Amino acid sequence: MHERETAVGFGPSIDPQQATKAGDRRKMSLRVLAVGGVLCLVSWIALAAGIFMNAGFTTMFVLATVAALATEGLVWLTAALLGIRAFKARRYLLQRVRGLVWQPSAARRASGRDLGDDN
Repeated sequence: MHERETAVGFGPSIDPQQATKAGDRRKMSLRVLAVGGVLCLVSWIALAAGIFMNAGFTTMFVLATVAALATEGLVWLTAALLGIRAFKARRYLLQRVRGLVWQPSAARRASGRDLGDDN
């Protein structure tokens, strides 16, 4: 049997070493994403604790800045690891939901009055 064919002969086989490397990369990506998510969550918990403890202005400014930067970093890390297609799919789903929620009712469309009309 040719080394690039499967046992049944239906095309090229997947090299086990390449499959393992791809699986290891995926696991590592998910671990990095999980660590980033935990760091982001911890920064927001610290901000909430600062709010409840009535921390000073400087402390609150630092906590809010760290939380904002951690969130932004997590967004970009997710985009880098999962690919931009995940964000495009999310954007599409949000547009669909907004279209369903904010779409004027049939009665208002028929009467010519939209939700934005104040007349």
